[in-house]
Amino acid sequence: MKKIIYFLSFILVLIGCQEVIKEIPNEVVKITEPEVQLNGKYYSLKNQPIKIFLPSTFVALERHEVLKIAQNLEDAYSKEKWVSQIEFLIQSKIPSFYYHAPELGAFLSIYLEDNVQLDKQTASYFLGVIQKKHEEIYFNQRVLYTKIDSRFKSNDQIKIVKSVYELTHAENKDFLSYYHLYLINYKNKLYFFELETPELIDYEPYVLKTTVL
Repeated sequence: MKKIIYFLSFILVLIGCQEVIKEIPNEVVKITEPEVQLNGKYYSLKNQPIKIFLPSTFVALERHEVLKIAQNLEDAYSKEKWVSQIEFLIQSKIPSFYYHAPELGAFLSIYLEDNVQLDKQTASYFLGVIQKKHEEIYFNQRVLYTKIDSRFKSNDQIKIVKSVYELTHAENKDFLSYYHLYLINYKNKLYFFELETPELIDYEPYVLKTTVL
């Protein structure tokens, strides 16, 4: 619990706000197995009680590999975003995992916190804090987030909150990317899935195939 308090306190001090609440759907939808046939494979997260399902184009990377890729990105926006985030996770020693699909130009980072129980109120809080973190810490308010989808699903084992945003440049309104955020809660562990893609993709069916060990 100390790590999650440190993580949120660090963010809130930097952005100068005391509480950020964003609306999420009132309806909680039952998680069901996707009906479509998905081309992908399962990955185990080291020392974690879940397995994640990803498109076959994704490959797992170590932190130093992701940092090297980020540092060599030509796009200044993407470079700043990923370098800042990875350096923050390294310094805070938060457990994290990384996946990259080069042909899709997609990055997925997963990090986690212990001793968190997810309900609609805490989910709203986390969504708001994370959005502010990106807008004000990494991008110095140069990026606008427009929410285009939001859902809350659960079953007897896990809870999943989804929020998808379209990112545009604050000054010239140019499109930058799509940002997919999933909060997955299993027992007392909260997993943050952050996926950034140059095109809008339907990642939800893959997330719904998350399994517990």
